[in-house]
Amino acid sequence: MQIKTLLLVIWICLLFNPADSKDSKIKLPIIYHSVTAARAEKQAAQELRRYIYLRMGQLPEIRTLSNTDKLPVNAVVLLEKTHAQQLIEKTSAEVFEKIRNLGEEDFYLKSNNKSLFLIGGSAKAILYAAYRYVEILGVRFYLHDEIVPDEKLRALPFDDIDELSKPLFSVRGLLPFHDFPEGPDWWSV
Repeated sequence: MQIKTLLLVIWICLLFNPADSKDSKIKLPIIYHSVTAARAEKQAAQELRRYIYLRMGQLPEIRTLSNTDKLPVNAVVLLEKTHAQQLIEKTSAEVFEKIRNLGEEDFYLKSNNKSLFLIGGSAKAILYAAYRYVEILGVRFYLHDEIVPDEKLRALPFDDIDELSKPLFSVRGLLPFHDFPEGPDWWSV
């Protein structure tokens, strides 16, 4: 009887082996930001981390990256344009020119199928880039709430991302009042 119980326990352990579970096949990236990152850049890393957790079910690690480090693989790298120019010197002339010409609120998303680079003209632009990438992950932002898809991702999309974004207006934002779906500006007499 004890042998049967022991064999049953071994069989159950083999059946539910964590090494064979679905979660072990998830390619979780590491998020990098500059050693000298401004507050908005660190906030961008935290926001990316939160939304990657919501989309993948696991919490990625956040690390710092100095100008002497090699470019990481399977990573989301947040860089201000001055740091990006120093780190990504061996890139194509076209990409280098796009980075060099970024304005203060412009950002550039570039993947090389191994990693993703979110490069901003300023720390605030890096935050804009992070939210744009979160939209690529399927999250939608509305006045009343954000919508996060229920389906979990197995890997982040790093394929063929090459997006340069410049704001359409110099001053943007919401009115501080009545910026909710059913506010007093919808009320009748």
